[in-house]
This record gives sequence, C-alpha cells and structure tokens, in this order.
Amino acid sequence: MKTSKKTKAQLLEELEKLHCRNKELENLLAESEFYVASIAHDLKNPTIAIRGLADNLRRKYDNPDGPKAKIASQISKICESMEQLVADLNRFEHAKLAPLKIEDFDIQEVLEMLREEFIPRLKVRNVQLIEPRESFPVRASKLELRRALTNYISNALNYGGKDLSRIVIGCVEEPDKYTLSVYNDGDKISRRDCIRVFKEFVRCEKYRDIPGSGLGLAIVRKTAERHGGTAWAKPNKEGITFFISISKSL
Repeated sequence: MKTSKKTKAQLLEELEKLHCRNKELENLLAESEFYVASIAHDLKNPTIAIRGLADNLRRKYDNPDGPKAKIASQISKICESMEQLVADLNRFEHAKLAPLKIEDFDIQEVLEMLREEFIPRLKVRNVQLIEPRESFPVRASKLELRRALTNYISNALNYGGKDLSRIVIGCVEEPDKYTLSVYNDGDKISRRDCIRVFKEFVRCEKYRDIPGSGLGLAIVRKTAERHGGTAWAKPNKEGITFFISISKSL
C-alpha cells in the first residue's frame, strides 16, 4: 500500500505551525524568566532592609546573650537564608534559559579558579583539596562548568560533617564526553537521596538545620542537560562522589 506524499503547500503549512509553536514556547520561557526575576527582586530589597534593622537592634542591646538580642539574631539569620534563596533562584533561571557561551579552554584553567576560590575555607576546615595532574582541552561553557563544580565543592564543605578531610576532583576524557567528579570523604547519603537531591527544592532530612535553598544541585543538573550530559551521585564506602558529564558534540 503506497503512502501519499505531502504536497509543498502541506509541508509549508506544517513548518509554519512548528514556527508558531516555537514562538509560543519562547514567549512562555521569557514570561517564566521575568516572573522569577520579579519575585526575586521583590523579595531581595525588603529582606536586606529587615536584616539591617535586626543587626542594628542586636548591636544596641547591652547583653548579646539576652533574649531580645537572640531574637534579633534569629531574624537576621532567616533574612540571610532568604537572600541566599533569591540568589539561587536567579542562578537556577540562568542555568535554564541564558544562552550558553561555548568556548575552548583547558580544564586546568577551571581547576585553578576553584583552588583560589576555596583555599580560605579549606584552610579553616583543615580539608585537603586534591586535583588531577592530567590536563586536556574542553569545549563547553567555562562559567557554567565552574559553577557546577563550585556547587559540588560547597556541598562537600557544607554537608560533609566534622570528619571531612579530603575533597578529590577527577577528570576523565571519553570518546564522546568529558566526565568530572568531586569526591568527599565526609558524611554520605542513601542511594535514594542521591537521586532526589538533584530535584528542585529537595533536601535530605538530616541536613534540615543547615542553611540552603535546595537549588544548588538542580542548577548542576540543568547545566549538565544543556551540555548534552547528565549529573548524578554515588555513595562510596566512605563519603560520596558527585559527577557531571558534558557531551563533546557541542
């Protein structure tokens, strides 16, 4: 049974429909970005103002350990968490929608930036940062890749616990992709949580008391997806390893 070929007019009509659908999706994405940016802006200014007032109140009390000073301190900490949430919302939208600036660079350039950024915190915590000796050229968004690895290292420092002593960065070049990893020998999480933590606003129950927005790993996941790769985590006998892969076909 022969199938009828589409006429030129039918093909043009379908192409026009696809074009219209693409425009609709672009408009929806733009509206989403504007909506999030508006909320973030509306939250930011009053939060900063409230935090400033709380800090001023705390400084005025003669007894820094008194009940009034403690309440002011709690308000200040809540505002600090809100400011972090606003910043992470903006980063999350950027990770989803902002055009990727794909460029060629050496992976050691990113590792050097990370070393300089984290040296103060690593020294305070007495944590060793171990980097790969090998180097190879990468084609990706340097900014987004650095941000992803920054999230992984920050997570290790924030949630690794008091026994954290090592953070190890790994880089592997494969035929069709690059895979980067960040291992830490601190607290580990379950295999189930290794999947859940990459979703928006999801945090492990055991870390509820540690400040965070629950968007850091979701940003890494979006970065990986936009680079044709994936992001995942794997618990080890000691600690946990976080991975991000990026395609070579960008």
